[in-house]
Amino acid sequence: MNCGLLREMDLTKCPEFNSPQNISATLALMKQKNLAFVDLGSSTNLHIADPANRKKNLDEAKRFIDLAQKINCPHIRVFPNQLPKDQDKNKTMDLITDGLLELGEYAKGSNVSVLMETHGDVVWSDDIQKIMENAFNKNTGLVWDVANMWSITKEPPAQVYPKLKKYIRHTHIKDLKMIDGKEHYTLLGQGEVPIFTAVDALYKGGYKGFYSFEWEKLWHPEIADPEIAIAQYSKVMLEHFGE
Repeated sequence: MNCGLLREMDLTKCPEFNSPQNISATLALMKQKNLAFVDLGSSTNLHIADPANRKKNLDEAKRFIDLAQKINCPHIRVFPNQLPKDQDKNKTMDLITDGLLELGEYAKGSNVSVLMETHGDVVWSDDIQKIMENAFNKNTGLVWDVANMWSITKEPPAQVYPKLKKYIRHTHIKDLKMIDGKEHYTLLGQGEVPIFTAVDALYKGGYKGFYSFEWEKLWHPEIADPEIAIAQYSKVMLEHFGE
């Protein structure tokens, strides 16, 4: 599950992580609850060309890499978002690739990987594959958000998975319906996304990572409360894997 703390999405600014003592206390609480950090969701955008804004975004990702190393978290997430309309697409793709490579180099020697989420305008499998072919290494990879891709491209997950398989180190799992061209999030299995086709492809393909539930209540207050959605997600996924 992806989340912030008390509406603060930049975890590096949260008091739970702002000193060695607080980090130790947080890790002790996580261990007590049998929980682990598996992916820190930075809001870094890699498609930005403006030097000052780009540095600000990359610096945020580097703070997340540092924090992930301290709390034994294997991954951080970064974004491509809406591609600038006044900028050549190939140049933007190169910026995303260069950003991933820079962050992967920064993470070199740590146990942290920098994962690009399939997000924004970078949801077509050919575009994602092109970026990852040039940026993939030990410290870079991909978060496969199936719904983000399918809601726009309608590419079948069974066709997408073989193209992206070797890059996928983490996943985001959610469901939705398209109504009047807009996304409306639903409980898992109650929408239109062929999410279990993707889950089955991952499982049969030997994926060993997490199937991370994403429930964006902060941005979509009309959807069900997390207490309902998280419990339903667990039940439906256990039933599916049981079958």
